[in-house]
Amino acid sequence: MRIIVAVFALFLLAPQAKAQTNQQLFEERLISLTVYEFLEKRDANTPEQRALAIKEGCATGELGGDDCFKYTERR
Repeated sequence: MRIIVAVFALFLLAPQAKAQTNQQLFEERLISLTVYEFLEKRDANTPEQRALAIKEGCATGELGGDDCFKYTERR
C-alpha cells in the first residue's frame, strides 16, 4: 500500500515546533514557501492542523516534490 506522507509533518509535531507560527517555521527554514502559503491559505495554525493539511495536500497533489515523499510499507 502506498502512503503519502509530508516530510515536515513529523517535525511539525515535535515539541519545539508546537508554539511556533507558520511564519516562524518559514523564517527558520523548517518549511518551504510553498508549504507556508499552503498552510496560510487553509488557516492551518496548530501542529495537528498543519499535519492534516499537509497530508491532504500531498494526497491530492496540491503539494509535491520535496514537500512530500512516498514510501511503500514493508510486510
